[in-house]
Amino acid sequence: MRSAVAYRCSLSLRAGDWSAHCGNYDPETPPTPAVQDRMVAWLTARQAGVTAARAAFCATELALSAAGVVDCADGAAVHAAAGVEVLHGSEVNLVMSSMRPTDPLPNNVLRVLPRVALDVVSYSS
Repeated sequence: MRSAVAYRCSLSLRAGDWSAHCGNYDPETPPTPAVQDRMVAWLTARQAGVTAARAAFCATELALSAAGVVDCADGAAVHAAAGVEVLHGSEVNLVMSSMRPTDPLPNNVLRVLPRVALDVVSYSS
């Protein structure tokens, strides 16, 4: 169960599949593995930044870590104490083509998401 927070926001890569296509809007043309590798690196770095910011906020701004009130490694506890929840994620939008029983396309669902740990994944049709 989620703790109640006063504010919740999400930093998200919108239309991630289209972003990986680099301007080619043909859904049947898969992005290159090199582009997907760079997307994994970028999303991983961005998630690391959000995670580090949570810990720094807890340790410095809340000053609860030193007092032993909140475990700064416990994201839910930090969100509850701060009253703010900041999440990082990615949006996918070419999901159906990756689910085809024959010849699935190697889009972000298959080639990017399994390689990154994100707070949130959203879908746009």
